[in-house]
Amino acid sequence: MRLDQSALFFRTDRGSHELRERSPGFPNRQRQLLFLIDGKKCLTDLMAFNPDLDDLTLHLTQLHQQGLIACRQNGQSIRIPPAAVRATSRRRPSEQALLTAYSIIAESDASHLNNQLASMINTTFSAVQCSSDLQYCIDRWQKALRELGLDREASEALWQVRSALSD
Repeated sequence: MRLDQSALFFRTDRGSHELRERSPGFPNRQRQLLFLIDGKKCLTDLMAFNPDLDDLTLHLTQLHQQGLIACRQNGQSIRIPPAAVRATSRRRPSEQALLTAYSIIAESDASHLNNQLASMINTTFSAVQCSSDLQYCIDRWQKALRELGLDREASEALWQVRSALSD
């Protein structure tokens, strides 16, 4: 059985507890996705958060395996079937997508963070082989912006980066 686009995802008690307690080391991307899961959003809705279906499916599967979310399809609770899990996308983003994402992140680092992440950003973007190679860099950049209270700017810039990399 494969998940269809209308499968609904909901947080378990354990997932709600994770959001309240904010365990150290819990991946930021998974925490953001867990926050969005409310029992009303289907796979299509969650793709607005992460348009890379392979990456989204991987994160959903990881949350499910940890017992943090569950899934309903056709009104019945189901386990996310292994056949629904796709491998992490190993496709390298286009040069234009990388350049756009790099420009957004580097400009934000320069204007808000005094280039404190410049070395990491340059190193990461020069060695990228697939979108997932950028995740640590993006998470670190987002954390630095949010620590300065720049939540709105961080969210807007992250949306621009995700849009660029989804092309």
